[in-house]
Amino acid sequence: MENGDTKPYRSVLSLQTPRPSVRSVSTRDDIASEASEARYWANSFGLGGAEIGTKKKKTRAHHRALTLQVGTSSVVHQITMGQTASSRNYKNPKHNLVAVACGPRVPLYGLSPSSSFHKNLESSKDTNVDPDRQVSTNGQLTTALSLRTDGRLLAIGTATGVVRIADVSTRATLVQWKSSTTETAIRSVQWFRNGQHVLSAGADGVVRVWHLQNAKSPVLECRGHGDAIRCAKLWQKTDIHALVATGSYDHTVRLWNVQNLQSEDGNDNRCQSVLDHGAPVEALQWVKSANPNVPMWLVSAGGTQLKVWNPASGTSVCSIDAQHRKTITCLLSMPRHDRENQTIQMRLITAGLDGL
Repeated sequence: MENGDTKPYRSVLSLQTPRPSVRSVSTRDDIASEASEARYWANSFGLGGAEIGTKKKKTRAHHRALTLQVGTSSVVHQITMGQTASSRNYKNPKHNLVAVACGPRVPLYGLSPSSSFHKNLESSKDTNVDPDRQVSTNGQLTTALSLRTDGRLLAIGTATGVVRIADVSTRATLVQWKSSTTETAIRSVQWFRNGQHVLSAGADGVVRVWHLQNAKSPVLECRGHGDAIRCAKLWQKTDIHALVATGSYDHTVRLWNVQNLQSEDGNDNRCQSVLDHGAPVEALQWVKSANPNVPMWLVSAGGTQLKVWNPASGTSVCSIDAQHRKTITCLLSMPRHDRENQTIQMRLITAGLDGL
């Protein structure tokens, strides 16, 4: 170049935004001001660097890793936990059943306190655990799961649009429903509190409610989304009051009134509000509220942002930049117990395609 107007060479990597890490996020000014936040996660769950924890290393949570052998190379779509039906027969009923949605079989772990899953969970060694039992789906890939409250029945959503109800003890399929004429994947299944109705939603953009006594057709169908439904969350204040939130690739979150399933309203007038997230919605989460006027907050994840909604008014309370470089795919709410102030504060945990 002439006249000395050359610029120093900079690589593409140097121009990119630095990849955030646990240390870079935890040392931000607005988070570092509360030193107990980092200590809480380090001491209770072993998260974060060693320098974050207290000097008393014995009080820190130990790293425990169990590798669940699912017996297939298929993608894991969901992991769900619930109480086992046999837990009431033991003196210590505090053990859970773990079910994994992957491949043509559903592996089950922790069917009893004496299972290898619970034995290895108590040790600090990294071990491999085989499933106690597997539920077959007749060659259909599993994409969604939900355990009933009593742990006896398992709702299974498949990639071909079939919802199956299986007995956990006998592994037999009790009833199955075909969601649509086309083979569209079921992305979410969930039990109602009464243990008789099952919610399903999937790639055909339709919300359906099924009853165990009706094997032919759903008792309710809700239509309105313009694209595939990626996630659905059921909220029930009582057995009568029920609300479903669905997130879709059409960039919207819809709230559906699914109470009074035996009323004459049928499938009409079920959509309560349409919320514009501004990006394809990948995950939803209900979060408890301390506001007496708002029973629950609704959090939606899409793109690299979270949005908090007031479901009563259908308005957005705030938007949160989750500092992900790629799309957020998972969302979880977790309580933090503050023993000093005797309060419980909710925290949101996110995971995305950037590996964070």
